[in-house]
Amino acid sequence: MKQLFTLALMGLVSLFASPIHAQAQTTWMRTVSTATGSFVNKQGNTASAYKYKWSSTETAPQLTLQTQNNDMWVDGDGTYHLFVRTFSLSVPDGYAITGYAFNFKGFEGASTNTNRATVTVTPEKGGAAVTCSADQASATISVTGLEENITKFSVSSTAAKANAVPTNFIVTIKKTASALEQLQPTTTVDGRFAPNTVWYKVAIGQGQSTSTFPLIYTGSNEPFSLMRSFTNATPNALWCLVGDNTAGYRLHNRAAAADRLLVSPREMSGTTGGTAYPVVLPLDGLNTTTYESLWKLETSSDFPGMAAFYLCQNGTNYGVNNRDNKLAFWTGGKDRGSAVVFTPAAVDFEVGSQYGEFKNAANTLAETSLWNSTLTAPAALRLSTMNTSFQPAADGKSFLLTDAISGTYTLSTPTKGYIIEGYSFDYPSTLTSITTADGTISNPNGHFEVSNVGKDLTTFTVAGNGQVNNFRVFVRQADEVDNAHTVTVFDNATSKVPYRIPALTQTRDGRLLADCDYRISKTDVGYNNQNGLYQIDNVMKVSTDNGRTWSDTVVVARGNEHASEVWRTAFGDPSIVADRTSDNVLMQCVCGKVGYFSSTRSNPQRSAFFRSADGGRTWDQGTDMTEQIYGLYDGKLPGNAQVAGIFLTSGKIMQSRYIKVGDFYRLYIAHPLRTTTVNKFATYVIYSDDFGHTWKVLGGAGVIPSDAADESKVDELPDGTVLLSCRNQGGGRQFNIFTYSDPVKAKGAWGKSTMPSNMTGSQVNACNGEVLVLPARRKADGKQLYVALQTVPLSSTREKVGFFYKELAAYSDYNSGEKMAANWKKGLQITKNTSCYSTMILMQNDSIGVLFEDVAYNQGYNIIFKSFSLDSITGGKYTLDSTSPRDAYLNDALQQRLAGVKTGKAVGMYKSVAALQPLIEAFNAQKTEANMWAVMAAVPSLERVQIEAGKQYMIYNKAYPTHFLSADATAATLNTVDNDSTQVFTFESDGKGNYLIHHVNTGLYIGKTSYSTRPVPAVKADESVAYGVGSDTEGWSFLSCTKPASTSYSVLNSSPAGKVRPYNDKDKGSYWCIYPSPKIITGIGTLKAATNEQDRAYDLQGRRVQHPTKGLYILNGKKVMVK
Repeated sequence: MKQLFTLALMGLVSLFASPIHAQAQTTWMRTVSTATGSFVNKQGNTASAYKYKWSSTETAPQLTLQTQNNDMWVDGDGTYHLFVRTFSLSVPDGYAITGYAFNFKGFEGASTNTNRATVTVTPEKGGAAVTCSADQASATISVTGLEENITKFSVSSTAAKANAVPTNFIVTIKKTASALEQLQPTTTVDGRFAPNTVWYKVAIGQGQSTSTFPLIYTGSNEPFSLMRSFTNATPNALWCLVGDNTAGYRLHNRAAAADRLLVSPREMSGTTGGTAYPVVLPLDGLNTTTYESLWKLETSSDFPGMAAFYLCQNGTNYGVNNRDNKLAFWTGGKDRGSAVVFTPAAVDFEVGSQYGEFKNAANTLAETSLWNSTLTAPAALRLSTMNTSFQPAADGKSFLLTDAISGTYTLSTPTKGYIIEGYSFDYPSTLTSITTADGTISNPNGHFEVSNVGKDLTTFTVAGNGQVNNFRVFVRQADEVDNAHTVTVFDNATSKVPYRIPALTQTRDGRLLADCDYRISKTDVGYNNQNGLYQIDNVMKVSTDNGRTWSDTVVVARGNEHASEVWRTAFGDPSIVADRTSDNVLMQCVCGKVGYFSSTRSNPQRSAFFRSADGGRTWDQGTDMTEQIYGLYDGKLPGNAQVAGIFLTSGKIMQSRYIKVGDFYRLYIAHPLRTTTVNKFATYVIYSDDFGHTWKVLGGAGVIPSDAADESKVDELPDGTVLLSCRNQGGGRQFNIFTYSDPVKAKGAWGKSTMPSNMTGSQVNACNGEVLVLPARRKADGKQLYVALQTVPLSSTREKVGFFYKELAAYSDYNSGEKMAANWKKGLQITKNTSCYSTMILMQNDSIGVLFEDVAYNQGYNIIFKSFSLDSITGGKYTLDSTSPRDAYLNDALQQRLAGVKTGKAVGMYKSVAALQPLIEAFNAQKTEANMWAVMAAVPSLERVQIEAGKQYMIYNKAYPTHFLSADATAATLNTVDNDSTQVFTFESDGKGNYLIHHVNTGLYIGKTSYSTRPVPAVKADESVAYGVGSDTEGWSFLSCTKPASTSYSVLNSSPAGKVRPYNDKDKGSYWCIYPSPKIITGIGTLKAATNEQDRAYDLQGRRVQHPTKGLYILNGKKVMVK
């Protein structure tokens, strides 16, 4: 193992190939172990073996391994366990992690469990996921090529609860420039900012949140408002630093004149400086007794992985802080609300040989066609032309422009995500004309200026020739979202009561209904730990113009702290749907005073439904549907489990686009379910065909669609297959599908729930998101198809909500859970802030409307609405196309389903499919969903092969096809024999749908099953017991004892060694093919009266005969004739 581990670390150890001198050490190795550092409990409980953080004993640099909660366990011998969670490795500012590696193996359950489990470790970047199977000694994860201050990896498992035990955990670290050293200050010259000035977006934090609020200059002397969570790189949001941190920095805003700067009041007015507001004032004439013009930066570690500082008044230790959503000071200390983040976002380039390099093919400066900026970070600039007409002057600032060949010049930035906002230069009269098709032109005598270009490449054309100088180009970050319309629907930043949990729908007349929690309790439904209150109101706003403007807030369901009906105390986590063919709207809320994790069957977390018959204008008083929902699972869960908690997921109640039973299209809601068994969770889907008055479980309560067991969403695939998208406990997402065999009766089967490789816990936070399937066209070749979208935080923490998308070009792209989980791609990120739950719909104007939580504050979030085109979400790869046909999907779906309709002679198989042929011909003539379902609905009525009394059958095993069921008369047990098809059985009906199974060769019967370690007995007829026979349409059957000693072991199962013992119906060895014997065992002669127990006669229907007359009978396993 040491050799394997050494090989895995070769890429890391190579960092130390050169001698390292102590006085100039730049690389380090740290080992994560109890011997090299210490683990701590998050609550400070030193007696607890549960830990959340490990820190190396060695410092400078100190390495930290950390998880959000106490998800590590340390044994007495120093072994430590990493539970199924996301973990972060971090080093201080000025250092970077370059790689890490460790061996690991997995175990089930708690740390004391020695049963092995299959465990996967997935790095956030730098390497592929590695799985260690339960029967594998260990596996090695090796991550290289990093340069991260903080990096993450996740531990996941197929087991419900598992952990990984790492060994030889080594992390490599190197010295890098500190955050302060990476800042690029500038100067001012003659009232202008120096060439190549780098501009920063400056934002400050908020309390214990990771949100930041930009400093935006309004041109007034009013305090800076900290109400917005995001800004594009517009001039009033851009700042530069002049000076250094020793003497102090001056902060200038690009929208202000160069002689104006950010200053701070010397008097710390208000409580601990709460009304001491920095403002922008002119430097000339500044009253230095009243104001300080310089600032110092102290490094802050409040935002891991981000370059953050405390912005302090020069000469004091006072730092600015977010005070009541205004920029002020806090003299009492520094926290996340004091942390300021500088993000490089723009550059004022100057074109000339002082600031870049002119080049031609000969690499000479005499005549050139290309100039590249020396500065490349945060952006680079290029000026080029078709001819070789650049002739730089000796001063390094001016150069010749001429129309010698084409006169057209191209400005471009090769830096992805940046654009040219504008440019200007001075020119002589010999340049007689300058034109461009982009931006807004200002051309006073001798000065050409273009603004509002907004492109990464632009051209201008000159006539004449002449030396130009002062050629300035303003390059900035492109707007984060190119076509998003953004509105704060519910403003959490100005509300003392937090908003959370968005839901969105659109009525048939185009009204958008945005719904959310108004949390007077400041927490989830069923809890009062914040202020002693439980109350939550459900509130709504309406838009009639596709989200551009919104109505005042109305309360749809008001909680009542003192309600006589407890379910009316709080209404939270709404989900909503507007019927597409009427004015009916249905909204569901979790309600009452019991939380999901506290819920029991006798005191459950409750669920209420509210109805509107006029498109959401008025609402009824609601109906408590708790008992109906919980009753769907009473006595029906696998393993006789009992339901304890149900949480109907917020966001979108999905209405089918294709399946209509009665007056309404079908509705779906997904939900997690918790049982009374500790740590047993599941995800289910319920459906309604009467617009929510009654509900049923899709696929039945006996089958678990997913073990992701958290908030989940539903949509519909092109052929009507149901798509389930699940929030996974511990992070990531899982997908599964329900394939209908009969949609009207809601019959069908679930596939296998699967997690995409790029949506694991280290990449996607455990968070409620939305899934949506859309008709589309691939822009590269015009192919019509469908695209699936998923909103979710594009991070392992609750931040950066955005999209994943998946192309559905054919039925084979989604015809299983595994296929549905494959080939998702990361799309548009819609916010850089802390952000959480999201929901989305396709609006009637063909835009995708998204309602999501943005900027965590005061136990809530702003509820933001944005609308997007499919083009922008997918980076221009797809566009919405409502004409995209479904017939190819329907055809492929039908062909795959018919492939399972097999004819044959084995019990359970179909005898003939001739009855389907007219229906198939009708489908081929017109490929509609109705015709496809007509074919599938006829399948269950096809005649299947049944067991026939008196008929002889051979029985062979599915797992071991050469194993034929037999009986050993000497041992009096069942067994199997290899390749012996002469072993035959008959089935004698007990009149109750079960059978006594008779081995014709020995005359013995199958007896009562005992425990899994004991062979199944072969007995005399009077000791035999009946067996149930369950057969599928592929001809495989299980044989289940009706009177077993243990209900857990009642099914006949073949072992590799040929022994037959009782087991369950989950194992492949428990399935048998019951096939008519090609060889009938016969014996011709005169039947004599029975003289002992073995001499028993049966007619050909398997009935015992005491006094046979003339005819054929079975005696002692042989066919005989009585004459």
